[in-house]
Amino acid sequence: MNSGAGDFTLDNPGDLKPPSLSELSPKTTLEAISPKVTPKKPAPPVSEPVFIPEELDELPSFDAPEIPTPAAPVSIVQKPDDISDEELKALRSRLWEFPKELRKRIIGAIIEDKMSYEDTRELVSDIIGGDPASTIEKELNKKVGDYNPELKGEKGSSRTVATRPSYTEAGRRRQAQLMHYTRIGALAALAFIILTTVSYYSLIKPFLYQNIIDDGKEIIMEKGCRGKEREEAEKFFKKSLEYYPEGIDSFLQFGDAYKRKGCYDFAFEKFYGRLEIPGNGQKIRWNEMEIVSGKEIWKNTEIVPIIKWADMEKNLVRVDAIPFRLVEHGAYTITHLKQGKDYARVLLALGDFHTNPVNRFKESDYKNNLLGINYYQRILTFQPQMPLFSGDEYISKAVLGIGNVYYYQRDYYKSLDYFEKIIRNDPYDINGQSGVIHNLIKIYQKTNDPRLLLQQHSLIKHRLKIEEKLPIHTLARLASFYIDLPVSNDLRIQYNVSPVDPVTGTNLRERSLEALNILFSKKEKDIYGNEKDGKTSSEGYYQRGRYYRHVARQPRMALKQMEYAYKYNPAHFLALNERAELLMELYDYEGAMEHLRLAMNTISDDAINALGDQPEDETLLEGDRASIPYNAGKAMYLSLIRDVTSSNAWLRLGELEKYKTKTNSGIQGLAAVMENAEDLFRQAEEIGLKDDQKRNELYYYRGWSRYIRSNFEDALTDWERIDPKWQIQYSNVAIARAHALYHLGIKDEEKRSDYLETALGELIFLQEKLSREIQNIHNPNPGNKTHVGLYAQLSMIENNMGAIYEMMEDEQKSLTHYWKSMEYSKKISRENEIAHLNIQLNFKRKALEDKERYPVIMDYISPHIFERSN
Repeated sequence: MNSGAGDFTLDNPGDLKPPSLSELSPKTTLEAISPKVTPKKPAPPVSEPVFIPEELDELPSFDAPEIPTPAAPVSIVQKPDDISDEELKALRSRLWEFPKELRKRIIGAIIEDKMSYEDTRELVSDIIGGDPASTIEKELNKKVGDYNPELKGEKGSSRTVATRPSYTEAGRRRQAQLMHYTRIGALAALAFIILTTVSYYSLIKPFLYQNIIDDGKEIIMEKGCRGKEREEAEKFFKKSLEYYPEGIDSFLQFGDAYKRKGCYDFAFEKFYGRLEIPGNGQKIRWNEMEIVSGKEIWKNTEIVPIIKWADMEKNLVRVDAIPFRLVEHGAYTITHLKQGKDYARVLLALGDFHTNPVNRFKESDYKNNLLGINYYQRILTFQPQMPLFSGDEYISKAVLGIGNVYYYQRDYYKSLDYFEKIIRNDPYDINGQSGVIHNLIKIYQKTNDPRLLLQQHSLIKHRLKIEEKLPIHTLARLASFYIDLPVSNDLRIQYNVSPVDPVTGTNLRERSLEALNILFSKKEKDIYGNEKDGKTSSEGYYQRGRYYRHVARQPRMALKQMEYAYKYNPAHFLALNERAELLMELYDYEGAMEHLRLAMNTISDDAINALGDQPEDETLLEGDRASIPYNAGKAMYLSLIRDVTSSNAWLRLGELEKYKTKTNSGIQGLAAVMENAEDLFRQAEEIGLKDDQKRNELYYYRGWSRYIRSNFEDALTDWERIDPKWQIQYSNVAIARAHALYHLGIKDEEKRSDYLETALGELIFLQEKLSREIQNIHNPNPGNKTHVGLYAQLSMIENNMGAIYEMMEDEQKSLTHYWKSMEYSKKISRENEIAHLNIQLNFKRKALEDKERYPVIMDYISPHIFERSN
């Protein structure tokens, strides 16, 4: 039927749900299905709609949209005049007795005009007459045959009720639109399939592959590489090979993890492969020596051995003509034997493995610098047509590897010469410039002359403009250099160097922060494929913490940076040590001790020997690990003496005894804590303190703890070990020695004269020094700490000199110094009980008891090597 407005079609009859035969009016139904008796020509159409019988509901639905009720007339067959209503009712009643399929065919043949007028009338008469269904079916087959309902307008069917909608203009538009949407859908489906496939192979699959590798490496790094832990890690390794059976990433990254954990046999197996000599304990000759294992080859050769298949099916190979069984493939045997290629990443990994600078690797059978250099040289001598790698990146890394061999051998000038040849050929070679920077830093540490390094960095920063391309560890080393750079006056006077950057106008020490800002924005990959993110660089945070502490003088910011450094590397004992020192400056000794206890677990010989696999480990290897037990002893010491008053109390009697009674357990408790502190100082000495200031402070602190426990000889021994320049700079050292000598003179009558004369010499030196200083003070102010400190020290020195002269039986000089002591104390409004008592008892002591037979000295010694306000 026409699909225009109000028309509907019978193309998809299952979409419609018309009323049943019983719902049709007799008139309408009769007109639709009954032929006329007399005329044989078709009746003229009438303008009434045709209703489809209910049986059509049983046809399958095509889920097409509902077709609206037609508004325009359609062609129908005119109702015959010789069929009564009773006959129509009888026909309807008989049809319900027929099988469903036959009923549908009868109704369809009548409505769709599949038969002639005479055949239709005959069929209706036979049905009403009571012929059985089988007879009716045979008659219908004879009259209609195998009729195709898709065919319309066939011969003898001029009375078609409607036409296909696709032949109308609206139908053609809908069909074109449908085809358009179909094409778009097909293209979208194709794009989706392509995108999904590409995403899987380029993103999803590599992501899953790398996750499996990371899980296996995590087991090795956190749990270990022996026994069950290794078996668990190897499961992830085998699973990674399911993604890429010959992918070298899993071999290199697992090999790197084994190497860093010290499992060198397993690492070599991943880098190269596992080879065994056929037979049990069989010896074979190689280079005029007998060997029983493959490891002996790698230690005793200077060039890369030639490996070839001997029998691929049996996994037999020849290494320099020596027969081996290839038990497990590694990255090198896969690429060299199976693929017939050498990959630069694999050669770099093997060169790095054999030249590993870690201390514990030095005794390994695989340690061989010459062999490692030969692997690097193979990269440099590749022919261009060989499909090995693209670009010069790996050539540059090979150059860096060779230069680092000399660098780790501490032949810095030879290493520097090697790198300078590279940058003379290509100034923009990043690894070459990085090698130059590292060697110049080492040379600066030996010569204390920063000019060469400042010049080279300025060239990189301002002329070549490649500072942002430098590796993360190089930027961290540069930052450390600028943090420790001498102050402005020293640069000008000693080295004739301007302390200001000539291009930016900022202080040179600010370059440290600029380098660190670049560091935190970088990401890079090492030769094993491990990605490094500057935002997680422990060394970067450590150096920024040092900047805030030593340059910016912001201790709170420094504490936070050190916290990040420890977070990203729990083995960074220097970060813990810096935090502990900052906490001690803030008088949080308990917090400092907590940090130092953590650090003590990371400075054992085994822990230090395990460092070196990462370039950033260089800072820890150079770090002063003896400072950990030293600072632990110092924190304990400072916590104990925090209540000791300053030199203002030196003029009072029994200050030290008063302090001793303030401790929780008296003098015995004080002695026990001091012994623990001394034990930590001893550990620091055994390791070897590198820092000059800490070493001198250690001698002073330990001497003080021994002095208050009346161990004057050992105290004097410690104080005499202090560097002479410190003795001159800090008067507390000379005062402490003079006190110890005085007490030794009282105890030892035979050497008394020597002790007292030496003590007097210390005091005379101090007297002259401080007398010159007070000449500039015309009106001493008792509220000025500097004035009080100077006059208190002079008062103490004069009193003690008077006591020594009294012991030496020189009454005149003795009284003179006692009175000077009184005079100095009055200038700062301080009471001088000790000098006053000595004047009263001068040369009357022989009649007194033992404790009063000797002059009283002001024997209070500051617990700090230099005066410190608490």
